[in-house]
Amino acid sequence: MKLNYLSYFWLSTIFIFLFSFNFTAAKTDLSISETDITFSKSDIIDGDVIKIYARIFNTGDTDVSGYVSFLYNGKEIAEPLAISVKPNTYDDVFTDWKAMNGNYNIEAKIIGTSLKDDNVEDNKITKSVFVDFDTDKDGMPDAKDEDIDGDQLLNNEEIAIGTDVKNPDTDQDTISDKIDVFPLDKTEWRDTDHDSLGDNSDPDIDGDQLPNDQEIHTYGTNPLNIDTDGDGLWDGQEIKDDTNPTVKDDTSYKLENTFKKLDKIAYSYIPDDYKEYKQYIYAGLGIILFIIILFLLRKRNK
Repeated sequence: MKLNYLSYFWLSTIFIFLFSFNFTAAKTDLSISETDITFSKSDIIDGDVIKIYARIFNTGDTDVSGYVSFLYNGKEIAEPLAISVKPNTYDDVFTDWKAMNGNYNIEAKIIGTSLKDDNVEDNKITKSVFVDFDTDKDGMPDAKDEDIDGDQLLNNEEIAIGTDVKNPDTDQDTISDKIDVFPLDKTEWRDTDHDSLGDNSDPDIDGDQLPNDQEIHTYGTNPLNIDTDGDGLWDGQEIKDDTNPTVKDDTSYKLENTFKKLDKIAYSYIPDDYKEYKQYIYAGLGIILFIIILFLLRKRNK
């Protein structure tokens, strides 16, 4: 069948009409990138309940709805969250996650879109995070904490002396490593006189030259205080000087000790048969001494 000129005219008109319109198909693309997944804390600590945020962009030219699923190491954290995004805008969603110590791959994935996504390559993103311990509960993760166990000894100081950086009481004697002079010896922790002997095994704890048992049972002094009465003299020195180590600036004690020594000397010269008459002999000697003093005074006044 031959086409006449009129047929050609109508075919040409239809062809021109059809191609005068833009038949470009609508584009559907929801996307998420690495910077679009964030956390409510930068330093995540064991036991923290944190929020994981995801921002979903619509780079297409049509409205799209769908869901975002959050996962850790491939396990779903919670039920997927719904999103609805206009073209050239974004939608934010978040979920709570209780973190435990370890390494994790946190994933946010776009699923169940209302229209088929033309680019599924940008529909999920994974971020690696490490959840650290906080041994001393100071809010600082162990990896960044210069004093992990909070015993006021820096980690490098503990390493130098051999104590445990993660245990504030290495020898388990209930005394913190910081104040324990013997942090590796459970039987000792203090050295009062700084003689390198622990107080528990030191026969003279305060180093005042008086043994502990004499301080407690004989003189009543403090075995933990080198100068019990605080008069500037060591307790041991006061005993040597015949002064009272429990009374500050005491002269009566020295006088009393002097009389005791004189009594002992005098008593040694009394014959054994007459020792029971000591008090009478002393009285007689006292009277004689008194008479001599009076005689000397009268002689001096003439």
